[in-house]
Amino acid sequence: MKKIVIIGGGIAGLAAAYHIHEEISKNTPVECTLLESSKKFGGKISTMRFDGFIVERGPDSFISQKPQAIELCKKLGLADRLTGTSPDHPNTYVYLKNKLVTMPDGLSLMIPTKFMPFVFSPLFSWLGKIRMGMDLFIPKREGNDDESLASFVRRRMGKEALEKMAEPMLAGIYASDPELMSINSTFPIFVQTEQKYRSLILGMLERKRQQMIHQSKISASKQPFSLFMTLKNGLDEMVETLVEKA
Repeated sequence: MKKIVIIGGGIAGLAAAYHIHEEISKNTPVECTLLESSKKFGGKISTMRFDGFIVERGPDSFISQKPQAIELCKKLGLADRLTGTSPDHPNTYVYLKNKLVTMPDGLSLMIPTKFMPFVFSPLFSWLGKIRMGMDLFIPKREGNDDESLASFVRRRMGKEALEKMAEPMLAGIYASDPELMSINSTFPIFVQTEQKYRSLILGMLERKRQQMIHQSKISASKQPFSLFMTLKNGLDEMVETLVEKA
């Protein structure tokens, strides 16, 4: 019999344990042990519930364009618990200089795809906007060496885009330091877009056009999920279900 030890009871460790448990249920001869040093499972996922409110102290959502999380929720029987961004309150805000500033409309995975909302956004300085617009002219990176997410965003869009746009948005998904995150592991779509279209802005505009054509051909019941997804009772709901079933 094979013996497997999983070190860490974060979402990756729990998901691995769950998939191994599925194999065990098929009579695969495996013994699995999960090790966790803290008092709770879930890693950086930490949901607070009080007075009818839900507050996430770590990641607050996952991206539907990376389907693994949604597929896992369906396997766990949580499909009806999935919820996306409210269409009545679609705005995203950044806390900047003691006030909330709205993210400009038209951002597609942090890449601006609408000109006017971006130009008139108070979130970025004029120099920052010009630097982000230079993505249209910067050549693609040669070679296939990995780089950090922070390095990639700085190279393509500039430091201000990293600090005021990428870091706040990624904090709600990964709750991690972009300087330590691999671009190939977290957002390979950015690398693919750069290699295919050279410019992230041009690439995202083309992807958006193709998505609109595709969506016009499918029924409303089969329309894709909201970009940012979570569970109705917080992300801990996924952790609790994994612990129960793994």
